[in-house]
Amino acid sequence: MLVEDDGDIVVVTVRDDGVGMAAGRMERAAAEGRLGLAVSVRGRIRELGGTVIVTSRPGAGTEVELRVPR
Repeated sequence: MLVEDDGDIVVVTVRDDGVGMAAGRMERAAAEGRLGLAVSVRGRIRELGGTVIVTSRPGAGTEVELRVPR
């Protein structure tokens, strides 16, 4: 986990070296009613005027970057 204060924005990056996710996995989870990332994380960050970027590939881990204005 890394927290950066870039003056106008705070960036929190969480990385792991786990199994990663296949493309479209988060969208399928949301369509199946599993809304943790889609609603809980993305929704709350969006309410603050921020963004969430998720980067992941099978076998290459996952990185989640949360950017929120100060």
